[in-house]
Amino acid sequence: MSAEANLVFFGLRFDLSEEEVESADIRKHPLVAQAGSAGLEHYMANFGGSESLYYLFIGKKIGLTGAENAVEIMVPSDQLAFIVEETQKKLQNANLDGSPTLYVNWIADA
Repeated sequence: MSAEANLVFFGLRFDLSEEEVESADIRKHPLVAQAGSAGLEHYMANFGGSESLYYLFIGKKIGLTGAENAVEIMVPSDQLAFIVEETQKKLQNANLDGSPTLYVNWIADA
């Protein structure tokens, strides 16, 4: 059984079409392959609730909060600075363009 959750992720977010979801799920999507080769993490889910709205995040998953996950996430400032710096370097090395961002996204059914 799944429950609502909140994803905390630093990096890049990509919209996925319905056709891309399966390839990302089985790690065959080109962005997932690039992420893995560069030592980056990825996370994909339907963020649309009853509607299909799939996002693929590439970078560093900081955590998940919710009933079936952590109650809180604490990241000291020095560790957060390290996450930002290392993730930016890895994204550059993977030739993934965009401005890395801290995302906090609600997932209806994690």
